[in-house]
Amino acid sequence: MQNSNESKATNEKRRKYNEENPEKVKAWRETTYANFLEKNGYTVIKNRPERKTYTPEQVEEMREARTTQGRKGCKAVRINMAFSPEVHKFIRTMARVRGESITDFVEHVFKQHMAENIDLYEAAQSFKEVM
Repeated sequence: MQNSNESKATNEKRRKYNEENPEKVKAWRETTYANFLEKNGYTVIKNRPERKTYTPEQVEEMREARTTQGRKGCKAVRINMAFSPEVHKFIRTMARVRGESITDFVEHVFKQHMAENIDLYEAAQSFKEVM
């Protein structure tokens, strides 16, 4: 790794070279990778077509179905969670027993819990709005 004196010396050399060789610097800056490829006989697609955009309803539908990967503006809500080895083993086993992914199983468990505690949830939301 360079120390600050070496960095200053390198920057000074670069500045001096740029001042002494403006035509070379200009040519280098105007040359892009795409131009280089074209000059050597390759076809370069310069204008990529616009990516599809989605309506808010479509985004919500994709989030519910968890089919958002690679779709612009449709990121799924994610939570990084840590579990004890015992709980992790239980989640993996139960997901396999049910024939679904770990995400599907955890969502199933949370939806069950939501249905059982809807009154408490609504009370908490109304309290949150008051504050």
